[in-house]
Amino acid sequence: MFLDQNFGLNTSILDTNVLNLALSFIVFAIIISFVGDTLKSILQTRKQTILFNLQEAENREMEAKQKLLFAQKAFQNAQQKVLTIHANSLQTIAHEEQTLQKNTQEEIDRLYKVKQEIILFYKQKLVKEILKHVIDAAFEKVYQILEKNYTLEFQKEIIDAYIVLFCDYQN
Repeated sequence: MFLDQNFGLNTSILDTNVLNLALSFIVFAIIISFVGDTLKSILQTRKQTILFNLQEAENREMEAKQKLLFAQKAFQNAQQKVLTIHANSLQTIAHEEQTLQKNTQEEIDRLYKVKQEIILFYKQKLVKEILKHVIDAAFEKVYQILEKNYTLEFQKEIIDAYIVLFCDYQN
């Protein structure tokens, strides 16, 4: 062999000797062994990481499903509460409306009675005032007539008429 030739692997069986082939085989075996073990280790680590990530993803999926079910139940409960509140509010509104109408009618009736009492009061007051004026006018007229006809004979007639009335009253 010449020194000026490049180092290389000669795969020709005729040109190489058995020692070169054995060394080459050992080097390839060592390289494959180290690279294979490292590659196996890297792939094993990657596999475990992927399995761990899948397990975590499944756990998060289960947790998300549970949260979804919880949220759906809460939503259904909220919808049921909304329907119940709506129905109750409609009943309350109807009841309040009836109560308000009843109270309004009672107030109208009460005010009508008060109005009638006030009208009756003023009618009675007016009648009293008219009677007072009539009586005052009658007395005035009687006084005027008595003053004109006031004589001793007239006074005797009046006294006799009262005596007769008194006697008839006692019997």
